[in-house]
Amino acid sequence: VSKYEKRVVDVWKTPLEAADLGDEVAKFLTNFLGVPSRLVYKSPNHVRPVIEHAPGIKEIGFQPETAFADNFPILCLSKESVDDINTHLEKPVSVINFRPNLVVSGVTKPWEEDTWCTVDIRGLTYYFACRCTRCDMPNVDPETGVKDKLQPQKTLQSIRRIDKGKAAKFFACVGINVVASSHSGEIRVGDVLDVKEVFQGERKRTGEPGWSTMEVKVGA
Repeated sequence: VSKYEKRVVDVWKTPLEAADLGDEVAKFLTNFLGVPSRLVYKSPNHVRPVIEHAPGIKEIGFQPETAFADNFPILCLSKESVDDINTHLEKPVSVINFRPNLVVSGVTKPWEEDTWCTVDIRGLTYYFACRCTRCDMPNVDPETGVKDKLQPQKTLQSIRRIDKGKAAKFFACVGINVVASSHSGEIRVGDVLDVKEVFQGERKRTGEPGWSTMEVKVGA
């Protein structure tokens, strides 16, 4: 990315250095979207440390990082949880509405991922740090870009306001934010996820600093 012009972008009030991929792609995006647009790529020299709820140097030997993602590099959601949401909706939504990058299936019941503490995929440990509080973004159809005025957010507010955190208590929670225990690793479609530890009782409230010190038990 060193050959590209540097540009500073703002992600949740954090300035980050990015590589601007040039005028040609910017022109294409501007014409396609109908608004002035630039395409940028994250710089390896400028990242955002993941602090909230994440294990850090003490637990895994380094502080997890992300760049343009909202808060965490990984968001996990099960298909069974989305199926449960759809039992409350007249018009079903897709897992894509919630934009996870780790989708699991075959769990024994909806929202089982809410209880996970650590899992193993291909021999690498992943820490399930905290719930993901949701804005209105799931109301946007990812295929058309059209936003529904009410759903599924209205329904989620009635069934998924489950976190007692100071700010989180006002939001519906769908999906779990995750960090890996290593900078290198691989996940492939069809991989088996092995739950190693689950939380005993309620998860730590979203918004409280530090990795959870709650009791865990081995195995699902």
